[in-house]
Amino acid sequence: MLQLCCCNFAVAVFRSFIFNGFCSLCTLTIYSNFSGHQRQCLIEVLYLWEVLLYNDFMFEYFFTYGSELPSGVGFPMFGLAHFIWLAVGIVLTVLLAVWYKKAGGTRKLDLIFGIITMALLVVRYIYLAIVRHLDVYELPLHLCALAGIFCFVHCFINWDWMGQVLYCLCLPGTIVALIFPDWNYYPPIHFITIQGFLFHFAVALYVICQLISGRIVPNIRKLWKVFVFLAITVPLLYIFNKHFDTNYFFVNVPSKGSPLEWIASFMGIPGYLIGYGVLAVVITSGLDLLYMAIRRSVKKDNIKVREKR
Repeated sequence: MLQLCCCNFAVAVFRSFIFNGFCSLCTLTIYSNFSGHQRQCLIEVLYLWEVLLYNDFMFEYFFTYGSELPSGVGFPMFGLAHFIWLAVGIVLTVLLAVWYKKAGGTRKLDLIFGIITMALLVVRYIYLAIVRHLDVYELPLHLCALAGIFCFVHCFINWDWMGQVLYCLCLPGTIVALIFPDWNYYPPIHFITIQGFLFHFAVALYVICQLISGRIVPNIRKLWKVFVFLAITVPLLYIFNKHFDTNYFFVNVPSKGSPLEWIASFMGIPGYLIGYGVLAVVITSGLDLLYMAIRRSVKKDNIKVREKR
C-alpha cells in the first residue's frame, strides 16, 4: 500500500512540476530561436507530446516493470509516439548543441553534460532496485550503458581511446537504439521509456559537443584502438552471456526489430556475428572517413572566406 502511494505521488509530481516546467522551457526555447513555419511545426510537435503525457491511461503503468505489464500497452516502432519522442529529442539535442557552441564549449558544460548523462543511467538502476528487478540481466554491460559511463569518465579524463570509442561505436550505437528501441514494449509514457529516450539523446549530445569543442578528434589511423576495445570486450561478454543466459552487446541473439535480426534471418545464429562484425567495421571506418571529409570541406570554406577578405 505504501509503495503504491509513493508511486502515485511520484507520478503526480512528475506531471505537475517536472513536465510543466519542461514544456514551458521548450516553448520559450522555440519562440526564442525559431520563427514562421519552423516555429509552428515545433509547437505542434510539442502539443502532440503534451497530449500523450496528459493521457491518464499512459500513466496507469508508469512504474510497472516490463515482465509485469499486460500485453498491448507498448508503442510500435515508427508509430506516432515513437516519432514524437524522436522529434522532441532531435530538436532539443540540436538546440543544446547550438547553445554549447555559442557558449564556447566550456569545460563546465562538458562536466554538466557528462554528469547528467551518468545521472540518467543511475536513476534507471535506482528504479530497478526499488521494483526489485536489479539482477544479472540488468547490469550496465550493453554498449549504450557503457557509453553513459564513458561520457562521465571522459568529461573528467580526456583519454583518446575512449573518445574514439565514443565516436565510432557509442554514437552510432545510440542512434540505432533510438531508431530501433528495445524498450518499446513499455507504454509511450513510462519511467523506462522516458529514461531510455533521454539517456540515449544525452549520450548523443555529449559526443556531438565533444566533436564541436575538438576534445574528440576522430582519426582513421587510430581506429585500431576501437578494434582492440572490441577484441577485449566482445569475447568476454560472449562467455558471460553463455554462462548467465544474458545478451549484452547482442552477441548471442540479435535485438528484436533491429538490422541484426534481418542479418540473422539469412545468416542464422551465430552466423549473424560475421555480418555484425562486417557492419561494425563499415560503420566505424565510414564515420571516420565522413569526419575527415567534413573537416576538409570546412577548411576549404574557411580558406575561401579568408581569401575574399
